[in-house]
Amino acid sequence: KLTVAGRPLSSYLPPVIKPAPARVTPQRQYSLMGSLDGHSITLSPGHGYVWNGSGWHTQRPVYCAPLNQEDFHNLEMCQYLETYLTADGMTVRMVRCTDKNYGNHSTGHPWWQMAAYAWLQNIGYPCSVYANDTGDCTLGSGSSESSDDIRSRPLASDYDSSDIYVSVHTNGYLGDCTGSCPTGTETYYDASTEHAPWGAVSQTLGNNVNSAIMSAITANVDSSWTCHGTCVKNSNGNYGEIRIPDRAAILTELGFHDTCDRDADGSHLRENFFRSAAMWGMYKGICDYFGTTPTWAFYSDEYVSDTIPATMEQGRTYDVSVTFRNRGVLWTTTRAFRLGAVDDSDPFTAFNRVDISGEVAPGATYTFNFQMLAPAPGDYVTDWRMVRDGVTWFGATASKSVHVDSSSDPEPPTIPTDLTATATSPVQVQLSWTASTDNVGVVGYDIRRDGVIIGSSPTNSHTDNTASPSTPYTYEVRAKDGIPNYSDWSAPAYVTTPADTTPPTVPTNLAATPTAPTSVRLTWTASTDDVAVAGYDVRRDSVIIGSSATNSYTDSTVSASSSYIYEVRARDAVPNYSGWTSPVVANTPAPLTVVFTDGFDGNMNSWTQGATAFAYDGTVNHGSLSGAGSAKCPVGSSSQMYHLFSRPFASGRAIGWYRDPKGGKNGATCSYTGARQALSLREPAGSASFILDNGLSQNGGSSYTWRLVGVGGGATHTAYATRNPAASCSPTWIYYETVVNANAPGASPAATFTVTVNDGGAGMPVSTTQNIPGQTFYTNTNTGIGRVTLGLGVSTTGADVYWDDIQFEAAPPNPPTTSTPLVLSTSEIRWNFAGFDYNLYGFDVADGSDTIVSPQYPNSGWLNRNSTSWTQSGLTANTQYTRKVRAWNGTLNSAYMPMTAWTLSTAPTAGSVTPDVASACAGEQITWTAAGGFGSGTVQYYRYAWDQNPTY
Repeated sequence: KLTVAGRPLSSYLPPVIKPAPARVTPQRQYSLMGSLDGHSITLSPGHGYVWNGSGWHTQRPVYCAPLNQEDFHNLEMCQYLETYLTADGMTVRMVRCTDKNYGNHSTGHPWWQMAAYAWLQNIGYPCSVYANDTGDCTLGSGSSESSDDIRSRPLASDYDSSDIYVSVHTNGYLGDCTGSCPTGTETYYDASTEHAPWGAVSQTLGNNVNSAIMSAITANVDSSWTCHGTCVKNSNGNYGEIRIPDRAAILTELGFHDTCDRDADGSHLRENFFRSAAMWGMYKGICDYFGTTPTWAFYSDEYVSDTIPATMEQGRTYDVSVTFRNRGVLWTTTRAFRLGAVDDSDPFTAFNRVDISGEVAPGATYTFNFQMLAPAPGDYVTDWRMVRDGVTWFGATASKSVHVDSSSDPEPPTIPTDLTATATSPVQVQLSWTASTDNVGVVGYDIRRDGVIIGSSPTNSHTDNTASPSTPYTYEVRAKDGIPNYSDWSAPAYVTTPADTTPPTVPTNLAATPTAPTSVRLTWTASTDDVAVAGYDVRRDSVIIGSSATNSYTDSTVSASSSYIYEVRARDAVPNYSGWTSPVVANTPAPLTVVFTDGFDGNMNSWTQGATAFAYDGTVNHGSLSGAGSAKCPVGSSSQMYHLFSRPFASGRAIGWYRDPKGGKNGATCSYTGARQALSLREPAGSASFILDNGLSQNGGSSYTWRLVGVGGGATHTAYATRNPAASCSPTWIYYETVVNANAPGASPAATFTVTVNDGGAGMPVSTTQNIPGQTFYTNTNTGIGRVTLGLGVSTTGADVYWDDIQFEAAPPNPPTTSTPLVLSTSEIRWNFAGFDYNLYGFDVADGSDTIVSPQYPNSGWLNRNSTSWTQSGLTANTQYTRKVRAWNGTLNSAYMPMTAWTLSTAPTAGSVTPDVASACAGEQITWTAAGGFGSGTVQYYRYAWDQNPTY
């Protein structure tokens, strides 16, 4: 809630002078009778072209192309909702033009792209509606008209005295976003002082609509779709669209149009099936609000007509059609909508499905065209109905009784001629022939190979993809008509397939990732072959250890803390072998070790309490770890506490047990709404730069959720498992587990996490694995795993809840590798090293007496996991130094690895080198002496030159 000096921000706006109600003629007239007959709605698709003081512009940019901007897709979605409501008898007043063929505004933009206030002026609303803020009835001049547009939408509903006002939008965050971005649906109502008389009914409308939208999407489109936080929210005066109207009013944000790899992808906001499903849910919610049932179900249609003849002649082919009107959600073959033969068979066709070309929008008709072949004489019934394959049959049945008369056609087709057989590969033969003729019509051809019919073709060609290399074949073809009358077999064609001598291509992009101390997962880009790749061989340290039929392999025979070299090759069925891939190295981590454990035995001394503390309880105990009690969050409390590690971990595993007082999601049965609790991993300071929750994010929620905040994450709780719906209301212990696995230093994503829950219900345990984006996750002081936290810091309801048997495990890093130090000067050495595995957060460099000489976490300059060297200065010239480096993962350290180097010597001066003679003749021996002697720090070697200049 936005406030200034304790007052809502909206209270500082100029007052809205509302026009007197005067119902205008709706833009469209409908005479349909339905369950919503007698009710009216003002429907507002948000935004559109508006005058901003210097020109006409859209109010939102394009995000996540090819999704069009919110100004346009809001309206496109509302076209579906308008269709549903009007088909059910409701009077629908659109504040924007929804007819894309209406023409253009004077700006040249299509009317359907214009903002509401411009359209309302065009269809005759008074200036007090469309220019309520500026008062300038001449649009497209003067100052910005954005507020005019916002006010015009709800004021139109007041002018028309509509029963309800509904606005449809999509949400925005920070621009194009991928990874951990906000997702989901939310609906707003307004219960501020200005809208208080309609706050309660608006909330009811919001609850009805949002619940129906979520049900429609999760049951029919995407079961993982969630609300964005709390599903229905009080806007507290922040949105003029729902603050102004004197009636029930809501604003729904269907999803995030800038979350490119989720809400705005091709399966959600960009897909018309998703759009229509969401709008059908809104239609259902509006019906719920008015206490009625939708006339048209999610899947529904009307039979319109057909051209199937009542009488046919045996063996003849008929072009027929069946027409339906769509009354439910959008149809498309991509979503498995088809015309189906009832009971999956029909006496007049060899097929039982007819595909849709393109999309069939709600309210549109579609004609299916196909051919029927009349069978033997008799009486038949042909039945066709709409189906969404794998989901349901639905709607009306187009049923026709057909009498088939005897045929007067005894004549077979002519024999096919000029049959040729060409081997196009070792496993493929292409056949072609001159087509036959028939007095009625040829319906197809049978193909025979080596005396056995292997297939048929409706045309005069066929491809046999079942051949084998180096094999001779004999092919024949015959024609048939609809009776069927058969021609004789053609003259044979002979062919021998060539041998397969071409090996597959070499696999590429081989990657080896340790997934556990004793497991390495290999993946690669698949090879290609002229016939087919039969499989892959996997070689480890030059020895073949296994094979795979796909482009991945898991090696479970490795040992912890070891290094392995992997290669892969492809083979075909001959077998021909590709070359081996370039080798890759995998270094397995050490086994997990227990870092922290607490079974709560008499105290909670290992924990730091939040503003509201947990209480020790000796009457409830889970019992898998040593300890006689548990940590209790009393009912109504917002308890939170954490265990702090001295240094953060790059990876680790947290487990814990949570006691639900009523056995799970049984609010109605158990009279209990649950508790918002989580087992969380957080950064050392507890800030929002890294939070990973695993738990229950909503009181009475039906799902277990995870949330990643920071490093590319958002504040959204995402459902990943359904709570046990069993009828038991007894207390239940629920197991939570969260695992963070670090990726290679510098990689993005920086890590993956897996959250797991087990409440004993069917299908448990359930897990999901997600990425932690952002390379900075391990390179600064306010990220990484620094705390294990219990509780979300929000109030519990219903009953006391408990946590017990908390444990954190991590793997100590293996010793780092070292390379030759680089001596930079008489006082500087660069010590070079690299991590052996990924389970490290940083490095320490120590001297021979184990005193750490490099900057230590969290001091400036500390060596994070991306470090590959450290330069030490202030050293003494010509001195041997021994240093050793170790890696660390939180409180776990590797063994040290030593390194040795000398600093450079100070160069001798000219005066420190003297000859035993002042000048010499050719061939005379000269002896040099070193004033400081020879050895470390003095003279190492001489270089000499001579000429006739005595002062050289």
